Formats: sequence, structure tokens, C-alpha cells
Amino acid sequence: LPDGAAQFQHFRDVQGEWTRFGERLSRENIDDKEWSGVPLLLRRVYDAGDDMIFMSKGLDAAKRETAKKLASDFRSGIKNADRPAQAKDRDAVISAYRATAPLLSGFLDLTSDVPAEL
Repeated sequence: LPDGAAQFQHFRDVQGEWTRFGERLSRENIDDKEWSGVPLLLRRVYDAGDDMIFMSKGLDAAKRETAKKLASDFRSGIKNADRPAQAKDRDAVISAYRATAPLLSGFLDLTSDVPAEL
């Protein structure tokens, strides 16, 4: 895929993966084997911040600054979940999910040029 489309596709894939994981973890605990893969998931999810920065380049200045703040806050939230994930702290990882998932949705809303009335 060309630049822009590739970042958008990766962003949406990661958003879906993070949502599925976060919702599932909210409903049920996971076994030790799956916990061992959570830090790797967090690293993949963290990279969505790079996609957000890349996709914000085409926005006007005000939206671009908002997008950069969303990306920064998102990365920070994911980074802060790493140690709790290594310690298998389910509540902390769920909290990180609940704090960061809306940032991804907010970014999509920010970049959408479709009027809200539709």
C-alpha cells in the first residue's frame, strides 16, 4: 500500500486488536502463557502513535497539534501499561485500555472530514 494508506490500515488493524484484547480482558482473565505475549502486543499497539503522527501531516495546523497530543497521550498510556502487563496486573492493563482506546477513536474522529450530521 502507498504511504498514508499503509499507515491507516496498520492503525485500524492495531485499533481492532487492542479493542478485542481490552474487551476480552475486561470480561475474563487470561492464562500465564497469554500474559507473556501482552508486552509484545503493547509494543505493536504503541506503534500506532507513529501512524497517528504520519497521518496527521495532512491536517490543518490546529488539528495537527491536537493529533500530536492524542498520539503522545496514547503512547504514554501504552508505555505505562508495560510494567503492569509484565507483572500480570489485570486491573492496571484494563485501566490502560480504557484510558487509551478513546484516544484512538478521538483521532479517527479528528481526521474524518465527514460532517457529523450524516
